[in-house]
Amino acid sequence: MPSDINDVGLWIDRAVLHFIIDDNSAHQDFRNVENAVKPGGYALFAEYSKSGVTKCAGLDVRRYDIDDFKTNLPSFKLISNEDYTYTNPNGDPRPYIYALFNKNMPHKAV
Repeated sequence: MPSDINDVGLWIDRAVLHFIIDDNSAHQDFRNVENAVKPGGYALFAEYSKSGVTKCAGLDVRRYDIDDFKTNLPSFKLISNEDYTYTNPNGDPRPYIYALFNKNMPHKAV
């Protein structure tokens, strides 16, 4: 459930966002992160990379690169990212992108 009070210190999305293939729904999920994570908090994503598969478990997936995250998380700063290839139990490679972001602290008036 989205929060409007910015009380989440750590948001982890491991392989959920890539199943949200509708543009409006994906945009809303990013808005949920923007609204829920408190200033100074973190968001960690692990999603299929642009070089990854187009389907998983028979379902279409959305694939990401670091610019997609930066564009959709304007109040966050990228801390680290890594391309990682997971090998599933069948031996098939699954290229992922991992990305850690920190939400900017509000500017204080002086």
